Amino acid sequence: AHGPVPTSPKRSAFTSVSFEFLTNVTFAGINNTSVGTIGGPVDYTAQVASVTAGSAYNLDVTMDPDALDYIYAWFDWNQNGVFTDGGEQYTVIASSSLAGPHTISIPVPVNALNGNTRMRVMVDYNNAVPNPCRSATFGEAEDYTVNVTGGDPGPTYSWAPAGDLSN
Repeated sequence: AHGPVPTSPKRSAFTSVSFEFLTNVTFAGINNTSVGTIGGPVDYTAQVASVTAGSAYNLDVTMDPDALDYIYAWFDWNQNGVFTDGGEQYTVIASSSLAGPHTISIPVPVNALNGNTRMRVMVDYNNAVPNPCRSATFGEAEDYTVNVTGGDPGPTYSWAPAGDLSN
């Protein structure tokens, strides 16, 4: 019903974490404090958030800011291996110079597929066009796992590890 299994999405890649890196991501049981790591996305997929379809959860993101910083989040609710479907992209904060925490409510769709799926959180310097596979100088992306219950039967897709070069 979901068509062929797609290939893994492209990786993001950032070359400087002098500024604009994530310092904390808190969501539905995940509370991860970190320092900047170049490349990306940083593989925190061993950390699992637990959510129920039809409920909403606060996503709190703190960053080491400079200026004109955007924080985005993506959730692969239909587990098809891409973040570009409708309702999978969120802007946490736009053009900010404040560390935060910046908070947004994430509504889990009632038809989200059950099981583990991917969440990507990104800080991106001076870029108002969200791109989960962004390659740029200043910023950082981190990948996490979200376990969905109470939604539609799944899973249909298995993500490659964040550090996998095929990703």
